[in-house]
Amino acid sequence: FFFNDTATTEIYTEQIVGSVRCVQETVSKFSGTLKAMTVLERAEEKILFLAGDSSIVYAFSLDTHEIIDVWSFGEDISAIDCVGFDDGGVIVGVGTSNGKVILRFDWEEMPRNFECGRNIFDIKFSSDGYYLVVAAEDSYVYIFIYTNNSYFTYPPKKLHFENECAVSIGFNDDDKAILVATSHRNVYKIDLPDLKSKNLFQENDLVNCAVWNVKYPFHVKNFGSHLTPIVIGGETKAILSSNENGYIFFWKDLEQIEQECGGILKGHASNLSR
Repeated sequence: FFFNDTATTEIYTEQIVGSVRCVQETVSKFSGTLKAMTVLERAEEKILFLAGDSSIVYAFSLDTHEIIDVWSFGEDISAIDCVGFDDGGVIVGVGTSNGKVILRFDWEEMPRNFECGRNIFDIKFSSDGYYLVVAAEDSYVYIFIYTNNSYFTYPPKKLHFENECAVSIGFNDDDKAILVATSHRNVYKIDLPDLKSKNLFQENDLVNCAVWNVKYPFHVKNFGSHLTPIVIGGETKAILSSNENGYIFFWKDLEQIEQECGGILKGHASNLSR
């Protein structure tokens, strides 16, 4: 999926028909500027959630290519994620430009919210729904834990970054570490302690952390100033970035990062925000 500042979403689906690989492109337009998207994938359905500065979340079926639900949070939405459960339940979380984290449980009418204070850059659930991690413009990463049917039962653990902001978050495959990409092109791998045996972080708890600096390929001379790195996969299998000039940069492993030999994709004419 790609979307840009014209609120146009390009959806590419691929299937094998006999020995022929068929790629279908669907272009859909929504109101406002789209800034965030996430996919809820189940055996019986796949739903793409889209949101942006119109304060509206769209639920778009990837099977029928139709909008199946729309609701408004009344806030400029800057980040979105979701997690589904075996019993059919779903939690959709959004972050806003005003620093709010808003959660909607199982399509309930009254969402729940938490004030972080500054613009939310990214929001991610762990695959089992136990952790909710939020990156905000105040240079903190907030870690919420699901307790007593809520993520807001206890105050979140806050991790502070000196002189840089976390702009993108990813979990590794077993949810035991988070990958945090920052505005200074650093990528941190932060091990999470075993919180399922206790309710809260203690003030003197320490976390293990590794850090890499993302270097751009030698042939890239003028990359955009608003480039946001995205971490794909658990053990740094790939790192992607997009910018306002329509370029997508990628590094397949840490060796490519260190040797500045990543790749670049061209072809998009407008700003790529995610």
